[in-house]
Amino acid sequence: MGDFTYEYLFDVVRKERSREEIQELSPTFYADATSYLQELSTAITTADPLESHTEQQRTQLHNSKKLLKELYERREKKIVHLALNKARTGSELILSTNLLEEENGLYAEILERLLTYRATKKIITHIPERPTKTYVRQTTVTQEPKRQEEPKTVAEGMKIKITASIPRFLGANQETYGPYEAGNEVHLPERIAQILIKKGRAEEA
Repeated sequence: MGDFTYEYLFDVVRKERSREEIQELSPTFYADATSYLQELSTAITTADPLESHTEQQRTQLHNSKKLLKELYERREKKIVHLALNKARTGSELILSTNLLEEENGLYAEILERLLTYRATKKIITHIPERPTKTYVRQTTVTQEPKRQEEPKTVAEGMKIKITASIPRFLGANQETYGPYEAGNEVHLPERIAQILIKKGRAEEA
């Protein structure tokens, strides 16, 4: 059954349970899981029902299906939270780098619906804001010569070298980045570049 085993599946679910962030999986994880279940089911069908290991395989198949369902639902919940936080804050710090291709579609769809609903319904705009008081303190103003302001530098992004494969993900304004492979040199907005460096997926080029 290849590298995909019951022990591997159990370890993946254990990590997803114990960590708040959505965990990185192989891009072919769900396809590999499906093949594993099919091969296990075939082995049970063709085996002698009186052999002891056949019953063990049946138990393993049952438990594997339960683990996969739990994994999907845990990641689904995290995807919803990712989209919700992104819709509320618009922060580029909220990245979906560990989502699989199938999950990226779900994330983008949920985020689009949230943003569209916020823009069209405008429920929040009907909530009155508390007026702020302005206090004016009279002071004697001494005229000082104006300082020469230094020209502001415009952040044009940052060039980085990818050190670990990164699947496709969305930026703050729905722009798509990736996928990237280890060794690629790319130019990204500085905030995104710094996040990837911090996560150990890139380094300064």
